[in-house]
Amino acid sequence: VSKQIHRLSDQKDKLEVLEVKVQRDLVFLVVSIPPKLAISQYIGFLKGKFALRLFDRFTQLRKKYWRQHVWSRRYCMSTAGLIEERIRKYVNWQSKKE
Repeated sequence: VSKQIHRLSDQKDKLEVLEVKVQRDLVFLVVSIPPKLAISQYIGFLKGKFALRLFDRFTQLRKKYWRQHVWSRRYCMSTAGLIEERIRKYVNWQSKKE
């Protein structure tokens, strides 16, 4: 999943994935996003691409999620600024916690 996030994110101009940690039901990202790209657009892009891939790979999911709503509409976002290092430590701590 981490490689796919990097590959998809490379399609977006001047976007840099700094940290990725994947858990069973959560994904933690630290991403540098240019001001011209809304965070909601980026998250929607990732969720959409992953949903399409899931439906192609596991066709039985189409019956369970017939409206193709796999992901929660929610996500949490924060700007890092001066505390980027603390956020990165938190993301890494989450993977060790699981």
